[in-house]
Amino acid sequence: MKRLAAIVALLAVGWGVWLWLKTPLEERLMAALPDDQALYIYADATRLRKSSLFGPRLAQILGERPATYQLVARQFEAAAASVGSQTVYLVAASGALPEAMLRRSLADLGATCTAPLDESACELEGVGVRMLDGGLVALANGPEPKGNVGGVVGLAERAGAAVGEGQALAWMAIDPVRFAELMRDPPAGWINLSLIARALIRAQVVELTLSESEDGKIVLRLNATCINSEDATELEAMLGDLNRFGAAALRKAGIRGWPEGLETMEAGVEGARTEATWQLPPGDVLQLLER
Repeated sequence: MKRLAAIVALLAVGWGVWLWLKTPLEERLMAALPDDQALYIYADATRLRKSSLFGPRLAQILGERPATYQLVARQFEAAAASVGSQTVYLVAASGALPEAMLRRSLADLGATCTAPLDESACELEGVGVRMLDGGLVALANGPEPKGNVGGVVGLAERAGAAVGEGQALAWMAIDPVRFAELMRDPPAGWINLSLIARALIRAQVVELTLSESEDGKIVLRLNATCINSEDATELEAMLGDLNRFGAAALRKAGIRGWPEGLETMEAGVEGARTEATWQLPPGDVLQLLER
């Protein structure tokens, strides 16, 4: 009887693991994020490493880190993150990353981890790092990351469609109401986004995708769904005004590249949806990685 019970238990565990691994990666990652955040981001790490633009720069940044850190970073397949008023939360799929390797990497960066990482988080410069079920690694600057904390219905499917079918390098969803609240007291360096937050408040759902075109340009695409066509038309006009204002301000400040990139904006309205795209010069996009 005991042997039979052990076999049944083993089969149950195996079945659970199979179901877990069968679950799409974006669904597993998004399910581990809080459900009350202003921004949600999903990025395909493998595709970013293979990108002709981002790949070499990411490799250079990685090469400046300790060896164990490099080994850990190369394990990640994808990552999802969320930003709220108090918490930045990130979850990454690490494949078959051994806990010992992650602990060595954290030690190289100056952390002292005493408890097993699957039981409690290890703090590094105010950020908690913890291993979750299914080969996930979570980082949070707020409450200790525990995984399976919420997730937003529909986000995983939309992220999967953008990165899978749409071939995007990264995807972002914005909750306009929470984003506007966040921008009332914005994080350091985000104050200029307050004007954008005011414009987006007319939308119900906002998505951004970042893609790399065949000619090497970076394509930023915004899709916003409003309540009606009137709000969608007003949003298009406000985005156009903000775009012109931003280009003029950057040109006046003597910043090259970005004004011309912003001026490539093409926008349109279809029913209650507003769409805008920008063709950004690769060199200017890479400047963001330098900061």
